[in-house]
Amino acid sequence: MTTTHGTLRRVLVTVVTAALVCAIGGCSSKSEDGPDTQSKSGTFANKDVNEITSLPELTRTQQAREMVSQTEDQINGRLTLLSALADECATCSLALDSALVASSERLQLAGGLWDPWGGFQQRPWSSNQVQLLNPIPEPGFTVESVAGYMGETAKSQLQAMAEAESVPASQRLTFSSLLIERMISASLLAEEFGFQLGEATARLTDEGTPSFVIDGAPSPAPSEESPQSEGQLSLEQQSLVQFDCVYGELIRNISVNEDEAQTENAIRFAQGIQDRTVSLSALGISDHRLTRCSLASTDPSDLLAELVRIDAGLLGSDNGEIRRLASQWVFADVESLVTDYPERAQSLTLVNSISAVDAE
Repeated sequence: MTTTHGTLRRVLVTVVTAALVCAIGGCSSKSEDGPDTQSKSGTFANKDVNEITSLPELTRTQQAREMVSQTEDQINGRLTLLSALADECATCSLALDSALVASSERLQLAGGLWDPWGGFQQRPWSSNQVQLLNPIPEPGFTVESVAGYMGETAKSQLQAMAEAESVPASQRLTFSSLLIERMISASLLAEEFGFQLGEATARLTDEGTPSFVIDGAPSPAPSEESPQSEGQLSLEQQSLVQFDCVYGELIRNISVNEDEAQTENAIRFAQGIQDRTVSLSALGISDHRLTRCSLASTDPSDLLAELVRIDAGLLGSDNGEIRRLASQWVFADVESLVTDYPERAQSLTLVNSISAVDAE
């Protein structure tokens, strides 16, 4: 499957296609010879056309990639425009530039846009035509509407990813992590520009955000994924241990904290972490927690960042119920991290070039 990293190719496709239709059937707005040259479904129909080549069927992994990439490309285009316009506000420009760089990296790591025909303009001019991709709703032209679009698509697509079966764990982890990073970018924009992300998403109309369902052909498990070795903890068991480490560090911090309000918040937070371990145990995850464990840093911002990482890891689980729980936990953890420690949220990276999804 060929991919490309920008919207320019699709714009060229539209222009070239329009010229081709004019050459074949004329450009009159009213025709007595037959139906419109382009049907509502995005395919071409003309009395001189002998063949319409349908789009290839995508596997669920390929559908997941296209879901993430299409919306990220729309976000990238709007952020490019907004960043170019924000030349009279230094802090605004800096925030938008940062969001744009992060979006470009996410689009690249996702694998870019699907270009099934390898560039329509490169096909021989003949009576054969191809089915084109249906366009998806675009974000608005304000920072609030773009951030709302980012937040809503991240949330809905992460839930779709959690529901999807037969997507290999390594690729599910990459796509989910990219969506979590998109949510963080949206939350940081809301913080910087002084609006509530939830209110921004609520103002979006149903037609303003795309809806995706991952229901293609099952994706084969990659052969390089080796089976779990004897004595090695599963992803879920490791997460249970990590949750317990964060809980232990929180309890130790509580014991030395003299601020009553902070202590009460830490106790509630620690109880929430304990509830998560109970939820995982109730789903049959065996307990391999250590008598005592420690983390590299006990700073509250690092503990919150660690929670986001654990949530992201659990989205790679083969258990659908665990993935659904993780998709709920991660939104709460991202909100807390961005609200309390925006600089730490800005520096948090869940995906690197090694885990980028290869084109298929």
